[in-house]
Formats: sequence, C-alpha cells, structure tokens
Amino acid sequence: MLNTINHRTVNRFGVAGPRQITGRNIAHSVRSAQQRAVLGAELLEGSTVLIKPTLLQAAEVVGVCAAYVRAARQMSPAERIGVIAVTRSLLEPRVITLPSPVTDTELDRLAHLDGGARLWAALERAESSARGRQEEKFLSAA
Repeated sequence: MLNTINHRTVNRFGVAGPRQITGRNIAHSVRSAQQRAVLGAELLEGSTVLIKPTLLQAAEVVGVCAAYVRAARQMSPAERIGVIAVTRSLLEPRVITLPSPVTDTELDRLAHLDGGARLWAALERAESSARGRQEEKFLSAA
C-alpha cells in the first residue's frame, strides 16, 4: 500500500521514494499550463516519476508512430531481440500481386467470343478514365 506525503511516496515499510504519476493521469487530468510546467520540472528532476505511460506517450518519447509501438507490443521477447539485433523486421512487408498482363492471344479470344464491339467499348472506358485522371492532375497543379 502506498501513501503520498508531501509529494513523496511512502510504501508500507515506511520507505520514501519519488512521487509516481501514471500516463493516464497526465493525459486526462485538467491542469493549467503553470501546473503542467511544475509537473514537467518535477519529472526532469526525478522528484516525480512517470509510470505506465500511454501508448501515444511512449511513442512520442521514443520518436516513432503508435503503430510501431503497437506492433512491438505484439512480439515475443525473442522477436524483440531479433528486431534490436537487426536480424528481423518490426513489420513484415506486404506483398502485392499484380494481375498478369493480357496476352494478344487472350485479346483475340475475347474479341472472337464477345464480339469486337464490347472490346472497343472497354477500351473507350479505359481511355476516358485515364483522360479524366490527367485532367485532375492538370487542374490540381494549377
């Protein structure tokens, strides 16, 4: 059991230590700018220590995005050691498979089966959408 006496934390054995404050307390308590400044000074001096920071606070302190911290939290200790030793990546790269290009034989088969009119209509739609994207780029650049 902990008691707070004059900004000092005293455990059940009567041993004093620095005051402890949770990350959630910092994030959710309403404090004036002056009160936050005093808390910041106490944190720097060590008379108050931050315990259990929030995910966003931890990410901000170490200079990464919250997604990286979240990914690291989901790793086993062995996987974390691999990341630290640079033998493993924190996030596995996503592999995007692109559709294979249509061969001339396939185009000939489509034209024969479905008729050339549908093939020409598809080409017109593709050309008009490409033209629209070019116009959007031109207008956004202006």
